[in-house]
Amino acid sequence: MRGIGRSSWARGVVLATLVVGAVAAGCSSQSSSPVGPAPNDEDSPWPRHFPEDDSAAPSPTSRPPTPSSGLLPQFGRTVIQADAPPPLSGGTLLVTEDGVAVAADPDRDQVYVVTLSDRTVKKVFLGKHDEPGRVVVDDAGRAHVVLRRGGAVATIDIATGTLLARRDVCPAPRGIAFDKNRSRLLVACADGQVAALPPAPDGAKVAFTTLERDLRDVVVLGDRIFVSQFRSAKIFELTTEGVLQASIAVVDDPMVEATLAWRMISPSAAAPVDASTGDDTTLPVVLHQLASRAPLSTSPGGYGGNGSPGGGDVDGCQIHKSTTSMLRAASDRTYLLPTNVVLPVDVAKVKAGYAVVAAGNGHTPGLAQVYVIASDRKSIEDGVCNLPIPVEITGQATSVAAYQDSFVVQSREPASLVIPPTNLVIPLDDTSREDTGHAIFHSNSGAGLACASCHGEGGDDGHVWDFDKIGTRRTPSMHGTLAGTAPYHWNGEESDLGRLTDDVMTGRMSGPVLAQDQKNALQSWLFALPAPAKSGILDDLAVARGKSLFQDSNVGCSTCHSGAQFTNSMTVDVGTGGAFQVPPLVGVGARAPFLHDGCATTLRDRFGACGGGDFHGHTSSLTDTQIGDLIAYLESL
Repeated sequence: MRGIGRSSWARGVVLATLVVGAVAAGCSSQSSSPVGPAPNDEDSPWPRHFPEDDSAAPSPTSRPPTPSSGLLPQFGRTVIQADAPPPLSGGTLLVTEDGVAVAADPDRDQVYVVTLSDRTVKKVFLGKHDEPGRVVVDDAGRAHVVLRRGGAVATIDIATGTLLARRDVCPAPRGIAFDKNRSRLLVACADGQVAALPPAPDGAKVAFTTLERDLRDVVVLGDRIFVSQFRSAKIFELTTEGVLQASIAVVDDPMVEATLAWRMISPSAAAPVDASTGDDTTLPVVLHQLASRAPLSTSPGGYGGNGSPGGGDVDGCQIHKSTTSMLRAASDRTYLLPTNVVLPVDVAKVKAGYAVVAAGNGHTPGLAQVYVIASDRKSIEDGVCNLPIPVEITGQATSVAAYQDSFVVQSREPASLVIPPTNLVIPLDDTSREDTGHAIFHSNSGAGLACASCHGEGGDDGHVWDFDKIGTRRTPSMHGTLAGTAPYHWNGEESDLGRLTDDVMTGRMSGPVLAQDQKNALQSWLFALPAPAKSGILDDLAVARGKSLFQDSNVGCSTCHSGAQFTNSMTVDVGTGGAFQVPPLVGVGARAPFLHDGCATTLRDRFGACGGGDFHGHTSSLTDTQIGDLIAYLESL
């Protein structure tokens, strides 16, 4: 079986050299410019987006400067949208070789077809809450857009800007690719399905394969198909028939875990086969985060700031205490990104190298939202961590695509396209979707991370953190789980979201002190987060049998897991190591690992050794088949 050799992806030895001292130390031993220029940037065409003199930057209020930037987000007048905008996901922009941009707008449920040369804009209107996402084009001049909440693929004629078809594909499509050699679209779904669709608008869906949940992007490279997983940043390699060839971890290191693979794209050109190992190094580009496995402090400032430099001759490399961004480029190049690259939601291969969107900086004057990694920059394989070039853009960047010698950036607010280095702005729509709660959740706190750095797209990163005075705790999901479930946190120590915000965002994340109206806005936005879409590949009979078991008083699941969110909001000792909040079970099947310390890798493991036995429901007498039925029901919630 042909797979990807460890040498091609999981550069654990080199990364460990950089990371071990940095992350384990959990403190900063050197200061840095917030987005300091890389060496020899004097001739760069890209304008700066930060003041050369820190005294010219907005003065932080209420808190001292933080190690990563010293700049705090500015939220302006508090606004609460009656229809809350969706979480940031990025990757909604494509530019054709003819200079036509196709931009999906999940905030306004529209797609824009824009001729960049003359700035003409055609709008394609979709259904409310369709939430258009990834875009591809086929060889017949059609754009295909996944509708993340609409459960479909929209096909658009680029020449006329008209909607040709809307085809149901799965409950929550995420990624899409055009397989030119076989003339088909491949769609990756959050429930683990990978579907095939003919590009012609009258073509019907064909089942391709089923993988694990939480699929994200699809990349086709000749006869090799790659599918990414969002929270784990794992990559699956498939044959053209959909047979799994390899499951790859992009990082193999004891001190960090790869999380939140925001974007996976095709490289711009094929790379050669490594003659010494036989490994084909033609690989996708993966933009993801790293989460620390080292102890993390819950004291003020404990989540933010830089770790120590990694030793050796590493120049300019800094590791964040909790989350760090990484770009795994094709053919053996890996870049650790500055701590101010917060929410790296998109990347594009551009003429200058790689352009990365840091969407978390959209509300912080003085921090760049786009960074360019020059093609000739050395990477951590060379023992060097060079800082990329910050690029000035207007608006709130969410996506980027190559265009001629530069690139195009999509802004969500205002809805527009921006073309550096002149920053030509092409307006797309004048309807504002600014929402203060949305802004707070996605903003760089000032210490190099946002709420969404761990709660990606309002969910979770699947990571188990080691807190110095608490122990191991997995990141909880926020998808449909917050309204009516106070108190919060694992032990129920946070009485409401306002107190949690003071403790975590303002305190541990070194963020701004929020006024009450801002806390209200954040709560309004968080409470509006929908539950994950239900899986479309469950056995309905097994789900029905599992529901009966769940509600059986002799089994006892519904004693604590009751109500709309399946929790009584009590703090209970169920034999798992202490008294913990009864977690809501809405969307539980989509958020492995399970239990407060993540000891259960799968839902079946929850009924094993670490699940508390009969203190945690009376399940020891159930057969394997009954446990399977109960799991099917849990997967359906």
